[in-house]
Amino acid sequence: MYKKISINLLFIILIFSGCSQKVNNISKNESYKLLDEIVVVAEQKSLDITNAPSSGMNVNYVNWGNGTGMSPVFTPNYSISSTLCKNESESYSNEIINNMSKFKDLFTIHGVRINSIYEPTKKLLKISPEKYDCANNYIYVKATLYDVENISKNWNKTNVQQTIKQIESLDDKNIIYQNMFVLDKTYSAFSVDDFKKDSFANVEKKATNVEKFYNVVIKDIQKVMNISKVAEPKKSQAEILIDNSPVKKYYDELTQTMKTLTAVMKNGDKKNEAIYEAVNEFSDKYFSYENIKLKLVNIISNNFTEAELVELNAYYNTEIGKKYREKLPKIISDMQVKSISIFEEKKDILSKMMQERAIKLKNNEKEMANILAKNMNREFKIEPTKKNTKKEVNKSQAEILLDKPIYEEMFLKGIKMGIEEKIKQAPQLLLFKDIMEEFVSKYMNYEEFKPAFIKVFNDNFTQDELSQINRFESTKFAEKYNKQFPKIYEEIKTMYQNILIEHKEDLKKIIEEKLKNK
Repeated sequence: MYKKISINLLFIILIFSGCSQKVNNISKNESYKLLDEIVVVAEQKSLDITNAPSSGMNVNYVNWGNGTGMSPVFTPNYSISSTLCKNESESYSNEIINNMSKFKDLFTIHGVRINSIYEPTKKLLKISPEKYDCANNYIYVKATLYDVENISKNWNKTNVQQTIKQIESLDDKNIIYQNMFVLDKTYSAFSVDDFKKDSFANVEKKATNVEKFYNVVIKDIQKVMNISKVAEPKKSQAEILIDNSPVKKYYDELTQTMKTLTAVMKNGDKKNEAIYEAVNEFSDKYFSYENIKLKLVNIISNNFTEAELVELNAYYNTEIGKKYREKLPKIISDMQVKSISIFEEKKDILSKMMQERAIKLKNNEKEMANILAKNMNREFKIEPTKKNTKKEVNKSQAEILLDKPIYEEMFLKGIKMGIEEKIKQAPQLLLFKDIMEEFVSKYMNYEEFKPAFIKVFNDNFTQDELSQINRFESTKFAEKYNKQFPKIYEEIKTMYQNILIEHKEDLKKIIEEKLKNK
């Protein structure tokens, strides 16, 4: 009697310990606490099929040798339904095995690097469908995480067969973690330790999706070890500069302006309305902030070192740096308005000078040829103005700032680029290139504009703030930055032109489509 009880208890213990198969060796090695890279494989094998519905009972008579004679022993007849169970088990097993790419994608989302068996790796996760409970449609799947850091050192594409043999021979000493999971026919899953008779009854029934099982495995692993999160890709200093600049705000405002114009045009001419809509769509597609940001980052990166950009970003993170950057678009706009105002006052002088040249050239082809020869194939020339020797102690901070040679240089480069662009658009202006040079030198020189520019800075900053700006502007990097600015401006302008040239046919198609629908 006692012997029977002991045997039965042993049988129960073996059954339940065999079902669990849970292993946790995380504490054996510090490196086991983090899952940051992994190889994921699946093992395909014949499943043990249990609880197959029977088609009746087979009766066998056995002599137990206990004096009772021959006794009947009844066993289920599985011959008819075993094929159906086998087919079902293979279907469920194949779904799990054939979708390992989805499992890998889920690990990637959690920040785990997915390696292949062609390269060294730290850990390997093997998914093994083990058993199928046919009556309940339950499939038992084992997940085992192995330490393969040492044995994978020579894994590569030339010795795949050796790698496969090593994976097949992995044993208990390599196990970091292991658990068995119970899945229903929709792939809802529980670890065997958490599984109860009514577990699946309490699960909200949803569509069949094998990813439900994969997610349960990942969550179970997370209970015993850390799964690394994907660190935000480290931004370059150029990207930080662009992200913190007013560029995105400018683009947002430009987009809103285009949408407003499109809305206004809806009550106007149909053709103009179509063109505005087309330009709006084209801009969203090719000139959005998201599309041009990387190009801007590349331009900045090509003109400055990371160390230089660290210095610039540090300055822009100060209170005065933030304010300067915030105010810069308004300052530029105000300076442009004042420049136009000054030009309007002087434009009649330029007009008169050009009229005199035109009269001189009338019917004088030789003189025209001489002037063209003199003006062609050379840059527009502007000489810097002579500096006032006024002592700096008597100057305002804005005057000290704008007296720096770089500001006049930037001003003259701006005028030069503007006039050369006009000449490109209207080549006949080559006859007046030297006239425009004379006009700029006499009436549009930096000293003429500087008082207006000083007022703009004084209107936007206090003397103390301007003093802080001056300190930064005196650094070597700031001088380089200011010198590079016209070049950067040209590169950005060229970038826009290239985008337009590259996609001009698309713009035509969009316009044609919009016009067709009006």
